[in-house]
Amino acid sequence: MAKKYLKHSLFLLLVLCLPIIVQAKVIEFDDNINLEGEHNSSKLVFGNEISSNASVDGIFISFGNQVKTEGNISYGAYAGNDITIKDNVEKDLFIAGNSITIDHEAKIARDAFIAGNIVSINTDIGRNLRIAASSVDLSDITIKGNVTIYADEITFNENTTIVGSLTYYENSIIEGLNEDNIGKINIKEANTLEFSLSDVILNAVIRLARNYITMLALLLLFVKLQKAILKQKVSIEAVGYDLLKGFGVLVLVPCLALVTIFSSLLFSLSLIAIVLYVIAIYLSTLISAYVIGNQIWKRTKKNSNIYLELLVGLVIVEALSYIPIISFFVQFGCLLFGLGRIYNIFKYAINKR
Repeated sequence: MAKKYLKHSLFLLLVLCLPIIVQAKVIEFDDNINLEGEHNSSKLVFGNEISSNASVDGIFISFGNQVKTEGNISYGAYAGNDITIKDNVEKDLFIAGNSITIDHEAKIARDAFIAGNIVSINTDIGRNLRIAASSVDLSDITIKGNVTIYADEITFNENTTIVGSLTYYENSIIEGLNEDNIGKINIKEANTLEFSLSDVILNAVIRLARNYITMLALLLLFVKLQKAILKQKVSIEAVGYDLLKGFGVLVLVPCLALVTIFSSLLFSLSLIAIVLYVIAIYLSTLISAYVIGNQIWKRTKKNSNIYLELLVGLVIVEALSYIPIISFFVQFGCLLFGLGRIYNIFKYAINKR
C-alpha cells in the first residue's frame, strides 16, 4: 500500500514540476547550435543547423533542418531534413527525417527505429531494427536482432548479416540479398488499397467540415476559450515550451491515470482524467490549426475574423497532412503544441481561482 501511494506521489510531483523543467537549461533554441561538454540530464534542442559532440546522460532530443551528432548519449531521438549520426548510443535510437545516414563511426548498442525517405545505415546494430522509408541501404553491416523494413527499395550486399529474422513486403525491390547470412526471411503480402481522387477529396472535405464545426462551436460557446488559446505569444522559444509541455501531458497523464485507476479512492478521478485526455488529444490539432490560422491572418489582415482564421488554419494542416514525411512532423507537432496550449489553459484557469 505504501509503495502504491509513493508511486502516486512521484507522478504528481512530475506533473507539478513540469513548468520548472520547461524553464530549466534542459532545452536550447537557436538558429545554429553547437552542443559540447558533458550533460548529466536529458537535453532538448531546437534549431536550423544542429551539431553536437556532447555527452548526454539521458535522452538527447533534437529537432532541426540539418542535424549532425557525434557524441555519447544514452538515448537518441532526432527529427529533421538531413540527419547524420556518428553517436555512441548506449541504448535505443529513434529517427524521423528525409535523408538519414548512420555513419560507420556510430555505435548502436540496442534497438533503432527509423522513419524517413532515404535511409543509409553503415554501422552494426546491437539488437533490433525497424525502418519505414522509400529506399534503404544496409550494406556491409551486422544486425544482431530482427529487422523489419517497409520500403520500396532495399539494398543489401553479400556481407550484410542479420542474426535474427528479416521481414519485408513482397512488392519491395530487393538488391544484393545473401540469404545464407540471414537467420530467417519473412515476406509479407502487400496490402494495396485503391482510392479514387474523388474519394480522397470527399473524405478530406467531410473531415474538414466536421473539425470546423466542432472547433467553431467551442469557440463561440466559450468566448473566453478563444482568448485563452491566443493568450500566449507565438515565438520560437514559446512554441518550444509548448511542445515540451505537450510531450509531458502526452506521456504523464496516461501513466498517472493507469496508476491511480487501481486505487479505490481515486478510481473515479482516473476515469475522468482518461476521458479528458482523449478529448484533449482530439482537440489538440484543432487548437494548433486555429493558432496557425490566427498568425497567418494577423500578417495579412488588420481585423480579426474567427471564422476565416479557423478555416485557413484547418485547410493548411489538412493539406500538409497529405505530403509524405512532412505529414508526420505536422501531425505530431500539432498534437504536442495543442496539448501544450491545453496545459496552459488549465494552468491559467487554476491560477485565476
